Amino acid sequence: MQMDCLLEKYWTELNDEEQESLAKKLAKQLPLGFEFFGIKASKYVGKFRKVAQFTYKDSLFSFIPGAEADLGWDKSKSFVLTPEQQESWESSVEEYQITIDVMDCIDEMTSERRIRVIPPMLVEVDPLMVGLEETEAQNETDGPIVKLAKDVSSTVTENYQTVYYPNKSLKTYRIINNHHEIISKFKKLGFSFPTIDQWEYICGAGTDTIFRWGNDCPCSAYPTDKVIVDSNGRQWDLHLIPNAFGINIAQNPYDLELVAEENCFKGGDGGGMICGGAGSFLGWLTLATAYQEVMLEDHNYYGIIGRRVLILE
Repeated sequence: MQMDCLLEKYWTELNDEEQESLAKKLAKQLPLGFEFFGIKASKYVGKFRKVAQFTYKDSLFSFIPGAEADLGWDKSKSFVLTPEQQESWESSVEEYQITIDVMDCIDEMTSERRIRVIPPMLVEVDPLMVGLEETEAQNETDGPIVKLAKDVSSTVTENYQTVYYPNKSLKTYRIINNHHEIISKFKKLGFSFPTIDQWEYICGAGTDTIFRWGNDCPCSAYPTDKVIVDSNGRQWDLHLIPNAFGINIAQNPYDLELVAEENCFKGGDGGGMICGGAGSFLGWLTLATAYQEVMLEDHNYYGIIGRRVLILE
């Protein structure tokens, strides 16, 4: 199959039947285990597109055509805080004696603007917990007990997580503490993790706003609050529904999503802004498409999520 067929400018010009035909041809060339699932009609913030989706075992993948993408954040962009955002920012400035203006703050927390060529790829719709590896039962199970779900509990120590089930069975997982080990594990299975450039394109789907849904956010609440109502009295859930590519991404600031580059994470800050009471605007900013969290050294990868990517060449 010619690569031109897998580019955004070509894909969007096809009608429904042509898109399905192309997706079925692609399925025949994918690695063993992939199957064509269907064409999803995606609607996000008023924009419509058709997304081809494929299954691999128990996971769903979206086809993302290749494109030349405008990525990152440029503080010279025309971005004006809403009154609600401004009030939240001013509160943060006063509380934490912030000495830079809001545009410089956003600039420091986001990646710089650049143009990159993004290859066509299949991207996992829902991320996985990637910092755990099932292993033989260990004796190291003396950590505090944490309830995971109804009748399911867990203990976590420095090296292991043990999950207890109501039928008195248990599973023990080794906690992986090395970025390279996680990357290598999935590479052996034929997958990679998205690079920073690829992740931002997957998340923003070609938008030029600070968030994938626009520049607004409801600063009366944090993204983790159960019920969020915007300034117009409407319930807010744009961060919780699949984006234009049908991908569930950057939904919870407490999540850190692994990318290919070492010690760098996207999609959240691990909850630092919220736990520190930094203010709702800064809490929402961790879900910005270009936001990234950089760790200065390797650390415990317990709770880290990641999504598999298959680059189409």
